[in-house]
Amino acid sequence: MKLLRYFVTDDGSLPELEVRYSNPNKVSKAFEFLFANNARNVTAGGGIADCTLPDLGVLVMPSSLNIDYRMGSAWGASEVNALLILLKELCGLGGTLVAPWWGAEGEHEFTEALRRA
Repeated sequence: MKLLRYFVTDDGSLPELEVRYSNPNKVSKAFEFLFANNARNVTAGGGIADCTLPDLGVLVMPSSLNIDYRMGSAWGASEVNALLILLKELCGLGGTLVAPWWGAEGEHEFTEALRRA
């Protein structure tokens, strides 16, 4: 899986993925989605697609949800696929995924992987 290179080596940073929304109401809906699904269950107790995700940080901004993660051995292909499913659901609520942390090439790879998820 091409995206694994953005997850497997813990360099001490907390890379961010951002789901941008056109208005604050959509951000609220996305946050409600996470809350309704018991945000802790996203990373424990079954997770997404029967895969427990490593811990994620979520920063709620007026026009986006910023999701950060710690890179490292906790991430494998199943965990990355589960994260893509979560991101696809958040984008399905009117958002657009951007990954400026990783530059143009990385953002393109995330966008393509999300399209295939």
